[in-house]
Amino acid sequence: MCRRPPVFLISLLVATMNVSAQDSAPPLRSSSLKEKAQALAALTEARGAVFPQRRKDEARQLLARIAPLLAAAGDTAGAQDVLTLLPANERDAIQLEIVAAQLRSREIAAALETVTTITTDNAQAAALLLIVQAQANSKDVDGAMRTAGLIAVGRVESVQALVEVAKGQKLLGKRGDATQLLRRAAAATASLMVSNEGAPECGLSALAQIANEQESMGESTEAVKTLRLGKVACRKRTRAADSERLAICKLRTRDGRRLCKTRSPNFAKG
Repeated sequence: MCRRPPVFLISLLVATMNVSAQDSAPPLRSSSLKEKAQALAALTEARGAVFPQRRKDEARQLLARIAPLLAAAGDTAGAQDVLTLLPANERDAIQLEIVAAQLRSREIAAALETVTTITTDNAQAAALLLIVQAQANSKDVDGAMRTAGLIAVGRVESVQALVEVAKGQKLLGKRGDATQLLRRAAAATASLMVSNEGAPECGLSALAQIANEQESMGESTEAVKTLRLGKVACRKRTRAADSERLAICKLRTRDGRRLCKTRSPNFAKG
C-alpha cells in the first residue's frame, strides 16, 4: 500500500510550481526589491520545512525545485547549500536550471560563477552555451565572445557558441563580422567531424545551422560551401577509420596479406 506524502509537501510543491511558472514566463517587468524579499522569505521557509524530510523522494524533488528559485531570487549561496542536500549525480542537471534562472533574472555574472561549480564537462559546456545565447540576445557580443572562449575547443558547443555570437552581430548590423565568424564556425565544425572525438551527426547538425544563418543573410554561395564541408568531412573520417582498421589488421598477421572480415566500401587494400 502506497503512503500518501505529507500535506505540507503537496502544498509546497504546488507553491513552487506556481512560482516556477511565473519565473519561466517572459517577464513583463522587473521584480521589485520588496517582491524579491517576499519570494526569498517564502523559499527559505519552504527549505526549512522540507529539511527534516530531506531523505525522502518527495522532499528531494521539492529541494530540486527550490534551488533554482532561490538563485532567481538572488540567493545563489542558498541555492548551492540546497544542492548539497541532494545526491551528487543529480546536482549538475540542477545547476543548469540554476544558470537558466539566473539568466532570466539577467544575472550574467552570477550565472558565470555558478558554471565554475559544475563538475562535468558536458553540463559545463551546456551552461556556458546558455550564457552565450543570453549575452548575444542582449547584443553584448563582446561578452558573448569571451564566454564562448571558455568552452573547450573540440566540443560542438564551442561551434554553436560562435553561431550565437554571429546572430548577435547580425542584430547589430555587423554583417561582415558575422559572415567571417560563420566561416570560422564552419571550418571548426568540419575539423571536429574529422577528429576521433567529434560526433558526425552533431557536426552535420551544426553545419546545417550555420548554412541556415548564412542563407538568412543572403549568403547562398557560402551556405552551399558550408554544406559541402560536411560531405568532405564525412569522407575523410571514413577513410581515416579504414586506414586505422587496416593498420590493426596488419599487426595481427605476419605478412600483412590478411584483411579484416568486415570492410567498408572505401576500405583500402594492403
